[in-house]
Amino acid sequence: MTKSEALQTYFENFGIDAYPFTAVPDDVKFPWLTYEYIASAFGDGDVPVTVNLWFRTESELIPNIRAEEFRQYIEKMT
Repeated sequence: MTKSEALQTYFENFGIDAYPFTAVPDDVKFPWLTYEYIASAFGDGDVPVTVNLWFRTESELIPNIRAEEFRQYIEKMT
């Protein structure tokens, strides 16, 4: 499995459609997330990953809840 495939599989586990930030389809439906894939070699150290959550809502409650779920999941992994 490539690094790109591993990231895609990882983000699909959150129950929201996930796309590399350069490959969002024109007909995508809310909510979705985008992530920036940064390539590096093994042993290069930490590599930042940017994730954007996209919602259409009049309240920040649901996006904030989902962001907190992401934070808790990542915290468990570290």
